[in-house]
Amino acid sequence: MKEKDLIKRYYLTEEDDIKGEVSEDKLAVIRINLDAVKGTKPDDNMSELEGWIRLIAAETYEEACEVVNKSKNPLLKEALEELVEFSKQDFVQEYCAKEMEERKKWKEKKEKSSK
Repeated sequence: MKEKDLIKRYYLTEEDDIKGEVSEDKLAVIRINLDAVKGTKPDDNMSELEGWIRLIAAETYEEACEVVNKSKNPLLKEALEELVEFSKQDFVQEYCAKEMEERKKWKEKKEKSSK
């Protein structure tokens, strides 16, 4: 997958600057396209950047494991292990339970309003 499909960089320019010089060193906004990797499988040749993007975009533990196993970057495995440990903490579990309940209520409300 090409980096240009995964990431877009936006830089500041000065409105009054007639030369249109880009101030790359002052501020850059980087947008990562997580949808670019959805529905595709990681391969052994993925770049380090693609590995991180795939790990962030993974929706299940199995997807994340597949990325880690295909990647040559040992930091991805460490990051996944840290995420797993973090997700076991009580406050994270409580937050997830509340979030799931809110999503359920929102979905029910949406279904009622569409009838």
